[in-house]
Amino acid sequence: MIFALKTHFNKYSYFYLWFSIFFYILFFSALNIFKYLNYGYSSLDLGIISQVFFNSANGNLFASSIHSPTYLGDHFSPILLFLLPFYTIYKHPLTLCVMQNIVLALSTFPIFLISKKYFSPIASLGISLAWLLNPTLQNMSMFEFSFLAFAIPFLLFAFYFYKKNNFLLFLVCIACALLAREDVALYVFMFAVLSLIEKKGIIWIVTPFVVAIGYFFSAMSVINSFRSGGGYKFFVYYAWLGETPFEIIQNIFLHPLIILFHFFNIPNIEMILGLLLPFAFLPILCPKYLLLAIPSYLQIFFLASHPGIIVLKTHYGALFLPPLFISFIYSLKKLKKIKNTPGPKTQFISLFIKEPLGIIILIIASIYGSITIGPIAGTIVKNIINRDAYAISEKKFLLNKIPSHAPIASSYDFLPQLSSREQLYSMHYFYLGQKQLSNTPYALPEDTQYLLINFSDFISYELQYKNNPVYQENYYFGDNRINERIKKDDFGIVEIFDDIALYKKNYNSNIFLYSIIDNNTKISNPKNTQFGFGLTLLGYNSSGLSFYPTTIKRKGLPLADIFPRLSDDCHSEANGRRIPRQFALYCGILHSVQDDTRELTDSLGSGVRVIPIELFWKVNQKIETNYFISIHLKNNAGKNVYEKIYSLGYGIFPTHEWKTINIIQTNYWPYIPGSVSAGEYSIYLNVFEIEDGNVFFDSDLSTKNYVTKKRILGESVLLEKIKF
Repeated sequence: MIFALKTHFNKYSYFYLWFSIFFYILFFSALNIFKYLNYGYSSLDLGIISQVFFNSANGNLFASSIHSPTYLGDHFSPILLFLLPFYTIYKHPLTLCVMQNIVLALSTFPIFLISKKYFSPIASLGISLAWLLNPTLQNMSMFEFSFLAFAIPFLLFAFYFYKKNNFLLFLVCIACALLAREDVALYVFMFAVLSLIEKKGIIWIVTPFVVAIGYFFSAMSVINSFRSGGGYKFFVYYAWLGETPFEIIQNIFLHPLIILFHFFNIPNIEMILGLLLPFAFLPILCPKYLLLAIPSYLQIFFLASHPGIIVLKTHYGALFLPPLFISFIYSLKKLKKIKNTPGPKTQFISLFIKEPLGIIILIIASIYGSITIGPIAGTIVKNIINRDAYAISEKKFLLNKIPSHAPIASSYDFLPQLSSREQLYSMHYFYLGQKQLSNTPYALPEDTQYLLINFSDFISYELQYKNNPVYQENYYFGDNRINERIKKDDFGIVEIFDDIALYKKNYNSNIFLYSIIDNNTKISNPKNTQFGFGLTLLGYNSSGLSFYPTTIKRKGLPLADIFPRLSDDCHSEANGRRIPRQFALYCGILHSVQDDTRELTDSLGSGVRVIPIELFWKVNQKIETNYFISIHLKNNAGKNVYEKIYSLGYGIFPTHEWKTINIIQTNYWPYIPGSVSAGEYSIYLNVFEIEDGNVFFDSDLSTKNYVTKKRILGESVLLEKIKF
């Protein structure tokens, strides 16, 4: 039976190869769609590059308003011109994701050809499947978009023709690879080194050397000419070694101990182990071909802050994969030559290489790496199994309020959806008032008509920029920049969902995130709870609801006429119950529907879980830092089942701006996601300072705020007991 299977797979190896390639493209494109529909692309790259494609397709080549005026000030990627015809078939960010999946999957073919020179078709097929199962490759498919992906198949074919001594096709392949990005030239340069070691002809040594050096400096010249202020902005990552390239190289050799200590750090070791794990560490048996990865490794290694496992999760691992697989193949070739000598090791190697079980072991190792480091399970769980249909529909509702060509500044997670327009800006640059990796000031363009703000980004700013020496000074004035612009252009909130607000220029709104009030304001639920020495919670107003049905009807009145006292004009059509006065805030603000009925249904179909809360604060003494609140639900057993962090004052009126003479009202509309099962819960409020944390990847490679250390101020406050 084993013989029959071997014969079958050997005979139909090409069929299974192309079937696997086709399946990879379909499968990961489907995951891309689910992630996109769940607003999971929140790391800038897809939004930036999608807009560059959109502008280029409309005749404004390489134009970018996020990194204004042109993408050529970031990277030199002329391959865009060759990809543009495919993008114009369907102008959408997902088109880029599909194209990326295609080139990553097609890279399997040169892997198969390289393997087939030394192994049987079935063994070569197994190695090719290991490529498709590699977690770094899969992470590239799921993390944003990068032109580096398009260099990979050409670099693999370049090596194939290098071994075949076909110089012309080798030259064509390295030329195509260079079109992807300027730093591919460093990889091509190593072909000259490899040719020297393997004693190839002079043309194999000189040509990649000259082509790589010439192309690299030409590309850098183009980038310098298009970048405001000149220079290559990414050199700032290496500023700890010196101000100029010469100083950097000089300090590397003058201070070897510093470099040595930089090498032996946990993130660096994590990265190396993570790259080698899917190969069972076999590439180290043939280190010669790992030389091709040396420039890519040095790029990462000499960064001031080592990214560690981030390399495995993003496109930073792109240029590591071809050398790793090439070394892997040649390591297997070396093992195959070992003579049969007594001892379990030799017997294991013999089994590993010669029998189908050996291929199965390889594939299982790759699957293990895919599960532990790859994105598949996390993406399926978050974006399919735990998909929150109601939250998604509300985000789409906000986007539908924005005209298709209106200039807008947006938070991270909406940039891809808004990228098919000429004027798109990122809120984080507006907040910082500083261009990327530069001291050049950034001012939000005057033509901006809308702001779409996810206020959880302000927690990201706290985690990323507060203690970052590059951005620290500008970080502390970010709230003032945004407030001044909101007042100057009379931006008003059109709609709000949880902590996501859509602002419109010159819009008279009745929705307020915060306000400074007088002492006569009625507080339904007084508390007088002190948090630290600086802040007192005077009390809160809430809807007091336990649950409300899914259909709410408005009676054709303008929102401005009925907000915030809506109880006489809003009723539950599901059972005729009158909605209490306090609940009017929910009906009026969250769903300002004109003359129609909207179904307000969460992913469980049980009803909407939004709980309006007005919090009243008194400042006892000057607060020097930013305070945050967490609203969390506990079940009857006292177990915490859900928690969400909000900035006090939403980050645009942070506590370090609060004055002791004032009473401040902050309004929140917490949404309880559908993943929280129906039942009875108690809502608690905590106040705290963030002491440590970071922005890192969620299970689907979207970004997520991780607060790892916080200083709790005072006791938890019970706000409401609810049932839904």
